[in-house]
Amino acid sequence: MEKREMHLKKNSKATAISMFFLLSILVITTTATLTSAYTAVPDRETGTVVGISPTHVGVGQQVLVNIMTYPAPSGPTFYAQDVTAGLLGGLNNTSVTIEKPDGTKDTFMPVDETLKHAGIEIPGQSQIVGALLFYYYPDQVGTYKFSASFGGKTYTTDNVYKSLNLSVYYKPSSTKSPTELTVQQDPVLAGILNGYPWSPLPNDYWQHPVQTDNREWTKISGDWTQGNILVQQYISSYNEYSTAPKSSHIVWANQVSLGGLVGGEWQSLPYDGGGGAANILLGGKIYQGGSPGTFDCIDVRTGQKLWSASGNPTLAHRLDPFFQTASQVSEGGISVSLWEAPGTAGTWKRYNPFNGALVQTITNVPNNLNTIAFTDGSPIVIVNQSPQGDRPSGSDPGFNKTRPMGVSYSNLIKWNLTKVTGNNWVTGIEWNVSTIDTSLDIFKGEVNVGDNGFYGIRAFPFPAANIIVLRTHNAMKIMEGWDYTTGTRLWRNTNTVADIGVNDGDGGPNGPIILLDGATQSFVAYNVKTGQEMWRSPMGELPWGMIPNYCYATHNGTFYHGSYDGHVYAVDSDTGKRVWQSDYYGDEDESLYGTQPFNGRAVGADGVLYFSTNTVYQLMPRTRFHALVAIDEATGKFLWKLPIGAMPRSIAYGYLVATDGENGIQYCIGKGKSATSITAPLTTVPSGTPVLLQGTIKDMSPGAENTPCVSDADMDEWMDYLYGQNATLLNDPPKPEGVSVRLSAIGPNGDVIDIGAVTSDSGGMFKKMWTPTIEGEYTVYATFDGSNSYWGSYAQTALGISEAVQDGSGGEPQQTPPDYTMTIVAAAIAIIVAVVIVGALLFLSIKKR
Repeated sequence: MEKREMHLKKNSKATAISMFFLLSILVITTTATLTSAYTAVPDRETGTVVGISPTHVGVGQQVLVNIMTYPAPSGPTFYAQDVTAGLLGGLNNTSVTIEKPDGTKDTFMPVDETLKHAGIEIPGQSQIVGALLFYYYPDQVGTYKFSASFGGKTYTTDNVYKSLNLSVYYKPSSTKSPTELTVQQDPVLAGILNGYPWSPLPNDYWQHPVQTDNREWTKISGDWTQGNILVQQYISSYNEYSTAPKSSHIVWANQVSLGGLVGGEWQSLPYDGGGGAANILLGGKIYQGGSPGTFDCIDVRTGQKLWSASGNPTLAHRLDPFFQTASQVSEGGISVSLWEAPGTAGTWKRYNPFNGALVQTITNVPNNLNTIAFTDGSPIVIVNQSPQGDRPSGSDPGFNKTRPMGVSYSNLIKWNLTKVTGNNWVTGIEWNVSTIDTSLDIFKGEVNVGDNGFYGIRAFPFPAANIIVLRTHNAMKIMEGWDYTTGTRLWRNTNTVADIGVNDGDGGPNGPIILLDGATQSFVAYNVKTGQEMWRSPMGELPWGMIPNYCYATHNGTFYHGSYDGHVYAVDSDTGKRVWQSDYYGDEDESLYGTQPFNGRAVGADGVLYFSTNTVYQLMPRTRFHALVAIDEATGKFLWKLPIGAMPRSIAYGYLVATDGENGIQYCIGKGKSATSITAPLTTVPSGTPVLLQGTIKDMSPGAENTPCVSDADMDEWMDYLYGQNATLLNDPPKPEGVSVRLSAIGPNGDVIDIGAVTSDSGGMFKKMWTPTIEGEYTVYATFDGSNSYWGSYAQTALGISEAVQDGSGGEPQQTPPDYTMTIVAAAIAIIVAVVIVGALLFLSIKKR
């Protein structure tokens, strides 16, 4: 509860500022000295009042106090103050007196909260609109009384009319009566205090845009802004603000590139696939490359392409708009752009995510940028400019001719979007420093980052630690730390491990950077603030566990990495201690490791990690039986194992987007819509007669519409049947268990009747016999509460129960006694016939004698 209240207090602060001072302009006010050079105009009356919001709170809850003195100062000419003209404005000498319930009084000049937010802390100084606000936290139960006063101020002619030499005096004023605040012991639930009433998270299907009333939905609606999402100013492949699929249910599948077997004489070789990166999920849409020179906007819930536009953006960037003053931060809304950086011919391009229109082209962007590190929510971009060559040669221009094998140039640049003028990239540079120390003798082993390197120099910013780490991937033993604010070199480590970087940037807001040491088969972590080694941790089970791997994720101080030994491992980022070893993928003889390696990609959200396997170095023929595995973040237990080789690219809004690069198919995994139906006899039936209730529960997801809903336990096999082209399953379709459906009814008297629960079959049908006993009309319901695979749904039907069959007395129905009349008649006839026959026989016998 304390965490919620702290969060909501911060929100209430921004909300209050925005609500009361949306049009305010900040200036620092000084009291002008009236001299004989000015001609005084008539004094102006002022009025001062105090507003309290809210007026009823609990002890310790935040109260907004707003002292308003009007008219707002406009100078002798009545000309409104203008910050661009450098005019004086605002009121000072404003004080407040607070009388507490115990009778004590506190008089002081408060600091305006909005000006404080901008770094201006002048007691008694109001904003230019004549208002001063501050926060107060009462500590006693009872009634508080607030009063305020303005001490008066003289204004001279503003800069626009300086030659007029006029002055005016705004006269003092005080509140006529105090404003009261009632304080109780227990907290008060109110929107301005703690956001009450709180909007519950949705249990049913929801879509974008998210209504602004649903503030609590921020927990489940976070975007994914690039290949590795930038959260809290550091790189991460974990989305803190999304639910996660707890089932392998596929919502839709689209072919996004050429893929699969070529066939014929090409034997088992596939087409060269690719595409469908899905690096950006923004506002319920996927933005990714389309046909050459274009990008597509796709609805993440349906897979439908909404539009295509020219360009090739690779990241999304969200930023508070730029206002006139720093005090107006958080006013308005968030500015969102799609960025193509680098663009073509030395440009960066910015696109409108609503329709793909080109919004801005920034020119004069330098070439050879090895690092372009945007930070979501910040205008700062860290750039490294250095030669990108392959293996050095005698004529390689990337190496200095006077320092053989030394990199010819390396510039570390801090660039600020807000400083750009005329769309000229150079105008946005805050600082540009060379990272080359020419005094180093390369023949003595004194090297710069990048010397002798086969790869371009890369920069890894950690804004929270105020550090930029500079190093070369897969080469050299040198790493440097630079000050994020000033561009000053802070440290150099010339003896790091010689192997490759594993999670150069995904170590959390304060690092560490983790490298791989093949000599000791261990991960080695380095402190980003000092460059010193922190810990070593084993890579996995030998021998295959020592193979370099880039399948990892970091969250909440834990480093999760895949291994070629068929396991995923969790390691404490601070100590290097192993937290857990995951379940085993399983033995198989398709790869030389005896199991599938977790070497694809990894993302995470909502306590679940998603790791994939992949063909190693795209070997021919491609290895088979790859899978996407969901792992419990806390324990390492497998939650599900989808036998489709899809590599996870992004996760947001509860949807995981993954692409099978070998087959060219993109999958969206998450909860699907369901549809329930139910029928009952169409004619009335007598009371006491059993009736058959029957219906269906179907998956209405776009990828496999009108297929049966099946249990979470059978989902992996079912998805393999529907989407994986598993020949064994196609030839012998599975018969999965269905889902549970609750049956109920409302009887003629309005009473609710629990008929019971049934489980649908592999075709999606359910049925149940029921015997109603009361005459009248019934409404019968079938309710599917949803599962990890589907959103819930329900259906209803009508049933009529008539009066039971009764006798004429109106009593209980009587059975009709059997009628034996015909039986007696038949017996009599038989006897007569027998007598006649016997008599005839006797007559003939006598006659013969």
